[in-house]
Amino acid sequence: MRRYRLALIGDPIAHSRSPEIHQRAASQTGCDVDYALWPLRPEGLIAALPRLRALDGFNVTTPLKAAILPHLDGLSTTARRLGAVNTVCVQGGRLWGDNTDLEGFERTLPAGLAGRAVILGAGGAARPVLAALAGRGLRLTILNRSRARAEATLDALGLEAEIASLDAYEALVGASALINTLPREAEIITRLPLDGLATSALVYDLDYRPNPPLLARAAASRATRGGLEMLVYQALAAFARWTGRRAEGGAILAAMQTHGVIDSPPRTPSNSPIGDGNPSPSIR
Repeated sequence: MRRYRLALIGDPIAHSRSPEIHQRAASQTGCDVDYALWPLRPEGLIAALPRLRALDGFNVTTPLKAAILPHLDGLSTTARRLGAVNTVCVQGGRLWGDNTDLEGFERTLPAGLAGRAVILGAGGAARPVLAALAGRGLRLTILNRSRARAEATLDALGLEAEIASLDAYEALVGASALINTLPREAEIITRLPLDGLATSALVYDLDYRPNPPLLARAAASRATRGGLEMLVYQALAAFARWTGRRAEGGAILAAMQTHGVIDSPPRTPSNSPIGDGNPSPSIR
C-alpha cells in the first residue's frame, strides 16, 4: 500500500488538530498516511524547499500562507484570488498551491442563510469568509480597525462591502450573521452588543478551540458555530486532493467533539526542515 508523506508547516503549530483529522480520515478511507508537524518560520522556508518537494503534499498555516507563494510552481484559481495557500500538492517535485479554506467555510454555512453578514476583521482569515458569503449572495459589512486594510482586502477579492470601525455597534442591528475572524483575545469581542442581531442570526467564530468568548456570550440567545467544523472540512478537502479519497466529515467531526484528541501524538520527524526528530508537544 502506498504511504502518503504529508506535513503541516508553520509556527506555532504544536496546538494543531490537523494530524488528528488526517489520521481519522486515513483510518476511515483505508489510506496509509504519515502526517507530521514541521515547525517552520519564513526565514527557513527556502532551505526547507528540497525536503518539502520530497513529500506528497503539505498544509500551510501562519505565518507562511502568503510567504510561500513565490516558491510555488503553480496556483489554483482560488489560491490566486485569496492571495494565500493552505494546501500544497507535490507532483514530480513540483509544488502546486491551493486554498481549501473557502470550501471548508462554505460547507459549514446553513443552507438558508441570507440577508446581511457582519464580519469582524479584514485580515487573511477574513478573505475566504468574505468570498464564501458573497458567493451566497449575502450583503457584507466589515468592522475593522483599519479602513485601508479592509479596502485592500475587498479590492483583492473584487468584492464590495460596507466598512466601519470596530466600535460601530449600530452595524449589528438586524444582521443575519456575525462572523469573527479576530483572535479570541481581541477586546472588542467582550464589548459587542449582540441583542441587536436578528433573532434568527448565526454567530460564528473561526476559533476552533473550546469555548470561544464570543460564542459563550451568544449561545443563550442565538445559533452559534465554532471553527472546528470549518477546520475539519478544509482539511478533508486537502486530504482528497492528495489521496483522491473523500472521508465523511460528519463522522470525524462527531468523533473529535466526543472523544477529543486521539492517543498518538504528532511527530516532528528526523527529516523535518526544523526539529531534531523528537516528538512535538501533544496537540489539543
